[in-house]
Amino acid sequence: MSHKITGKCMCGKTQINSTLEKPPSIINCYCEDCYHHLGNYAPWVACPKEKTTITGPLQTYKSSEKSQRQFCGNCGAIISMSLHETERIMIPAGLLDNNKDYPVIMSIFEKSKKNWSH
Repeated sequence: MSHKITGKCMCGKTQINSTLEKPPSIINCYCEDCYHHLGNYAPWVACPKEKTTITGPLQTYKSSEKSQRQFCGNCGAIISMSLHETERIMIPAGLLDNNKDYPVIMSIFEKSKKNWSH
């Protein structure tokens, strides 16, 4: 059974649509790049690149040799992070509609977790 998810940025000009094979779940990332990008840890939802569309005034930042991050060119909201060698795009859980009950299934880079991160 497929699971459709939708979301948007703060101003609503950037829209996210994806179809997942499993119910949406969250991966909390505590890496230094995510702290710098979001100002905190990152609660990501992994979406298949081929089944995800993002429309709107996107800007792209190549954050490393292996990854890029996108944000809304109008309001600046963080839209996605993707690693070049994977088939997934990571979407911040907070942008997605009906996200209240998404379970956290994994935490990564926990050795970088700040004492003030919950």
